[in-house]
Amino acid sequence: MKLIKYLFFILVFASAGYAQNVRITDFNVPVSVAKRMLVGGSYNWAQTGDSVTTNQFNVNGLYNTFYTSLPFSWNVGVTAALDGKYQDSTRASYNLNANINKYFAKTTGAFYYLGLTSSYLRKSEFGTENRPQIDIEGGFGYGRYINATAMAQAIRVDQDLKKYGVTNAYMPKQTMQNIAAIIDKQSEYETKYKSVFEYKMVGDILKEVENSGVAGDFVNSSLSYFRIREVIFGINQFQNDRYYGGDIKAGVGYTVLTRNKNLTGVNPTLNLTGQYGYPIDINQQIGATVTAKTPFDSSFAKLVEGTAQVGYSYNLTNRISFIATYSVGLQQQVDTDSQTGVSIVRDFSTGNNLVTAGFNFYIENYIILNLNTQYSKLHSQEARTSFNVGSTFTIF
Repeated sequence: MKLIKYLFFILVFASAGYAQNVRITDFNVPVSVAKRMLVGGSYNWAQTGDSVTTNQFNVNGLYNTFYTSLPFSWNVGVTAALDGKYQDSTRASYNLNANINKYFAKTTGAFYYLGLTSSYLRKSEFGTENRPQIDIEGGFGYGRYINATAMAQAIRVDQDLKKYGVTNAYMPKQTMQNIAAIIDKQSEYETKYKSVFEYKMVGDILKEVENSGVAGDFVNSSLSYFRIREVIFGINQFQNDRYYGGDIKAGVGYTVLTRNKNLTGVNPTLNLTGQYGYPIDINQQIGATVTAKTPFDSSFAKLVEGTAQVGYSYNLTNRISFIATYSVGLQQQVDTDSQTGVSIVRDFSTGNNLVTAGFNFYIENYIILNLNTQYSKLHSQEARTSFNVGSTFTIF
């Protein structure tokens, strides 16, 4: 209990430690279009007792694009992976997620949403090969979950410029909000200005600094230019994503195409989701997500599938960050008959627990080394520990 109290006070003092004129939660959502693409790979080895249980590789990729404004937003994301195991077949998989949110008011409050998801894992199940699964969902929600990473970067710019004497005091709140809006529109700058978009972005930020009322003699120097460029483009450093606020959603989901043709008679489901984020300070972030669904049939509220996850991230330095998560998953229990080998679907849920902790190391521009360890306890299985080494390459 004492440890929990100490941790609480540390987080409170860290949260109160802003000396600047703006907080991450002061971020105003600009109209913005953005996209991101990553590719990566990893090698995983694990041991349970005296037996090696995992010896495999993974190659994966991610693409995400979104539009956001105060009353309306949409998002499309795709992840794909290729996995290979020692003395086993190679598996391919993908996940597609697309959604639209439309607020009734201009800022926050109630909204309606529509979503489409599709997933595929190449494997044999119920005696036949699987196929892509397609789900649709629609419903209503309340709140707003905001990606404020641009404001975190603006705060870092403010710190660096004051540290190196480019400004003689921290910049005003309005100037910081203007700078964050410029950073958030990076993809628009790339589309409009092509190869010179970095020069245009930094130039527009410097204009805001120059008009801030706290600019010194070095505002248009190479020092100010390169410090801003390093922060907003992650050169020689990186910044974990920052979120604040939260929302809850309730809707009806329906599986248009099941993952296997032998899965029939799928009923609509009641879907509940929630997410919350809070940036403790410039270096720390906590967040939580919850998803749950139950079918509209005789097993309503008896069979629940979903996940709950709590995460924490901390930038130890500009090049090293620590990330830890705990997640619990509820899923329908599927057993295999020992006599016939036929899969038996149980009409209740089972819980699976996973704890992950590790470090991300900035190597050079757009290349990050990932080291983490995992502990998992799945239903009716032995506890399992693993160690993972991977690398992520940011394409854009």
